[in-house]
Amino acid sequence: MHVSTWSIPSGGANEPQRRVRGRCALPAGATRVPWLLVAPGYTASVAHTFYPALLQRCVAAGFGCVQLAFSGTGLGEDLETVAHPDLASRATYGWELDDLEAAWRHAASGALSNRLDLGRATLLGHSRGGGMAVVHAAEHQGRYTAVVTWNAIHAILRFSPLRLQVWRAKGNLDVMHWSLGRRIPLDVAVLEHAEAHRARYDIQAAAARLEAPLLVVQSEDDDAVTPAEGRELAAAGGAELRLVAGADHWFGMRGRTPAPTPEFGAAVDATLGWLGARLTR
Repeated sequence: MHVSTWSIPSGGANEPQRRVRGRCALPAGATRVPWLLVAPGYTASVAHTFYPALLQRCVAAGFGCVQLAFSGTGLGEDLETVAHPDLASRATYGWELDDLEAAWRHAASGALSNRLDLGRATLLGHSRGGGMAVVHAAEHQGRYTAVVTWNAIHAILRFSPLRLQVWRAKGNLDVMHWSLGRRIPLDVAVLEHAEAHRARYDIQAAAARLEAPLLVVQSEDDDAVTPAEGRELAAAGGAELRLVAGADHWFGMRGRTPAPTPEFGAAVDATLGWLGARLTR
């Protein structure tokens, strides 16, 4: 399997360091294949955790796979080094929607567009990326044949009243940057932006508007995004819900080069099996 990398600007003249980066793999020799656009969780790299294994499983099943790393993660060209950690301190939900649009345009133009069937596209997002995937798909009705979330957040600003109070008073909030492996200060401007655009970022309302079928895959032992949150998202969108027994937020594959786990396999099997009837012909 040949894996190529890509990099495109997303922030315009105001944020020249913002670049959406990613990886892509396609079944050998195939054209007009069904495909997945994959959005990771907050500050995660698609070079780590389960994303490389997901790329392999998609291609083996006859799907193309285009994975993006959000510009706010600050990753360099190698998708390993965090070249611009300051970006994560300012990254808003709006940045991620910009990045998803940029990634779609990249896939829908140039050489990739000759290999991918744009009429059989799935948007898959994990964690915060899953929530933003639902919002993005609802803003672009008819673009995606299906939407899949893995342990997706069901609402923005999932913070306690006390943490919100501290955030406002201090001017920033310490959060984990997963690719850096340490905590960073999240600027209060991110909170203010989210509150000012709360209606746009209403994930459950977006799920309710979504015309494409939605599959919600939720780990039963996830303490980052609870099963109750997964059920709430599925109910809001009239979605099919698949629970993965014994799985945590990362399906047991947290780290840089983890081996595939049975829980990850269950999530992939549920996803590709559900997509098979919708995207393959």
